[in-house]
Amino acid sequence: MRLNRLPMYAGIWCATHVPLSAQNQPNPPRAQLTQDLRLDATAEDFPAISRIYVSPNGSMFIPLAQDFRIRVYDSTGKNLGSIGRRGSGPGEFGTASIYLGWKAETLWVDDGRLRRISYFGPDLRLIRTNAYPSFASKIRLGQSRGESPMIVNITPLSVQPDGSIVGQAYPAAVSSAAGRAAGASPFLVRYPKKGDPQFLADLPAVWDPRWTMTALGFSDLIPFVAIPLVVASANGNHIAHMTSTVSGDSGIAMLTVLKATGDTMFARRLSLPGVPIPQIVRDSALFAIKPGEGPPDLARRLQDIAKERMPRIFPTVENLVLGRDNTVWLGLHTAPEGQRVLVLNSKGNTIGTVMLPPGMKLKQASLGKIWVTQKDENDLVSVVRFRLTGLSCSPTAC
Repeated sequence: MRLNRLPMYAGIWCATHVPLSAQNQPNPPRAQLTQDLRLDATAEDFPAISRIYVSPNGSMFIPLAQDFRIRVYDSTGKNLGSIGRRGSGPGEFGTASIYLGWKAETLWVDDGRLRRISYFGPDLRLIRTNAYPSFASKIRLGQSRGESPMIVNITPLSVQPDGSIVGQAYPAAVSSAAGRAAGASPFLVRYPKKGDPQFLADLPAVWDPRWTMTALGFSDLIPFVAIPLVVASANGNHIAHMTSTVSGDSGIAMLTVLKATGDTMFARRLSLPGVPIPQIVRDSALFAIKPGEGPPDLARRLQDIAKERMPRIFPTVENLVLGRDNTVWLGLHTAPEGQRVLVLNSKGNTIGTVMLPPGMKLKQASLGKIWVTQKDENDLVSVVRFRLTGLSCSPTAC
């Protein structure tokens, strides 16, 4: 199974569908970039970087999966040290896939393998460690569904000011069939410090046929499908979900941004021009389908399904970032000249674009600054911060 623990499941579509062009600027401005900080790959010896988190005071927290650590830099680029190491003791991490956020000035770090959340103060010292809430209880999914499934796991997305945890909950039918199709759907849930979990919103089934293929009881991703995305803001106030499909030569992305209460801020249907996948690239992807387990003819069966259902275009949206100021940033398909990023305000209207130079990927953003990684010709990764000019929106809109 190629899916990992990263919460990537599809978005909640519970508001009126509004095309992206509606109420948007006809010609959104393009921001100008000015580099104001670089953490150079050679000097910092960064391994691969999947995420960059920026604290309320501008410090950068960079999880380093290979080291099971979080390296910390202040807003000027000074190395403040690191948090964690591999292990199961206080302040240690049992997983390399580190997710974190802030509750006021307190940093929380999720550890899915050890099923706990660790809290650190502004001085980077461990304050306490709390075990995940008990899953040995059923939760009511609402009057329309009438279901009460057993929760067997969650992925925390935010820790609220009152100490409650908001995350993705997985019912028994999803988690008990690793690598195989399952019928139950995950959902957003809130765990208060005391009392029963509270259902917030539905999420579609993990093994949705739009992006997975199943043969002989085994499931895998269809090559080049746009994997559903879900991200949370660093302060835990908002959660965004997006699913994508293909219509002709265009990609249709359905984006929803929620408050941590489960209330919808906005929902948008984005129609974006697609980039055709060359035949040689399609053929190479089919050849690469070689499951490590299963019946002898499993690979051929999956290849036949993939050949029929593989999209004709690359995913139109590659990454999704919730900004530090209620903005939303959509990184489109990377082209030889770089990656174009759409910037949306808190109502879902496009207010501008950013063009990232080749080798750069957006990791965190606001209307005044963005943080990116940049890979050089030797695949070494640097962290770069840019000042942005040319984008603005009213305080109430952002």
